[in-house]
Amino acid sequence: MISQEETERKLREKLEHELASKEHQIATLVIETQKLQSTLIKVKETSFTQVNSEIMNHIYRYFSFFSIQISDLENIVSGKEKLIAQLESKLQTQADYDEIKRELTSVT
Repeated sequence: MISQEETERKLREKLEHELASKEHQIATLVIETQKLQSTLIKVKETSFTQVNSEIMNHIYRYFSFFSIQISDLENIVSGKEKLIAQLESKLQTQADYDEIKRELTSVT
């Protein structure tokens, strides 16, 4: 017959074995959790870098587009300024001509 002490000893050994098994499972889960956290951090960093890269590409494209438009507008303004200068010169020439004409009319 098995004594109560023997039964308690076997039960204690069984519980200790189960406890050791659970501790091993917990240690494994802790390691896996750390690996997953590390992977998550890397994914976030990579995603952040990719998003930043995409944003910078969009900004560069818009900057290039607007730079071209600004350059075109500056060329148009420059052309208009030259035309204004030419027209002002013609007006001055016309004013000079009108002044000479008045002077000639008054002399005759």
